[in-house]
Amino acid sequence: MMSRACVFAHFDKDDKVDEYVYYYLNELVSIVNKLIFVTVSAISEEDSEKLKDLGIEVIQRENIGYDFYSYKIGIERLDLNQYDEVIICNDSVFGPLYSLKSIFDQMEKKQCDFWGITDSIQLAYHIQSYFLVFNKSIIVSTIFSQFWDEIAILDDKSEIIRRYEVGLSQLLVSHGYKAEVFSHLVINSHYSSKRLLKRLLKKPYKIFKFLVTPSRYIKDIFKKSVNSSIKFWDFLLVQNKMPFVKKSLLTDGEESIDNLKRLKSIFEKKLIDTRYPFYIIENFFERMYHENEK
Repeated sequence: MMSRACVFAHFDKDDKVDEYVYYYLNELVSIVNKLIFVTVSAISEEDSEKLKDLGIEVIQRENIGYDFYSYKIGIERLDLNQYDEVIICNDSVFGPLYSLKSIFDQMEKKQCDFWGITDSIQLAYHIQSYFLVFNKSIIVSTIFSQFWDEIAILDDKSEIIRRYEVGLSQLLVSHGYKAEVFSHLVINSHYSSKRLLKRLLKKPYKIFKFLVTPSRYIKDIFKKSVNSSIKFWDFLLVQNKMPFVKKSLLTDGEESIDNLKRLKSIFEKKLIDTRYPFYIIENFFERMYHENEK
């Protein structure tokens, strides 16, 4: 039987463990032997005890270094030789929309050494670090342990992405390890045309830009270097059964409310076959929205 450990990185500006996080953790508990919850928030004693009742080890630390430093702290707590797989993931997504067991069963059939849900070629090829799984050959390697030993506390998020998120995938691939993803982005021409029209109608001033240099504008929109989990989230959700929705879609930028409406429509029209309770997402959105109104 597969032995798995998981390190979960958590942050909440209100020092809460939100309902969507508990849903995610309960799914993780069902497939792992060990789960370490590393938080940089001053969560309540009630939440801490609730997590421990689920069999989760809780580590509270200072709010420095972002998620990769939380991953480092958690991984250092593990005896890696005990496990066949190690998962690192965080609270930046809603989900899983589908059974994690079914996802792992599908990925076990693929010949790879590490995998995630989505990938990107922004800066360089990498598996996005909100959900990453490493197999035995990697977790017992010197390369893996050295990578985490060398993680430093950085304040610049873009530098963390470059050095650690991108750097980790690049390091492993350069040493011959094979990567895979669950939700591949393959955009068809019909979807691309609809997306282009939607973008132009939403911001008419871009029509002039399109008319002047159409090929350049289209390339800029649909180039593969975009963050697919953000730019093509609805396509991945419906067509590729992506099991997570990025939280930032509903909390960052002027499109947040539109994204919530689109997501709700996907649920209501049953475009995805999920039992995930949508009210969890709405409750989170309400909390964030009201906080921003203050």
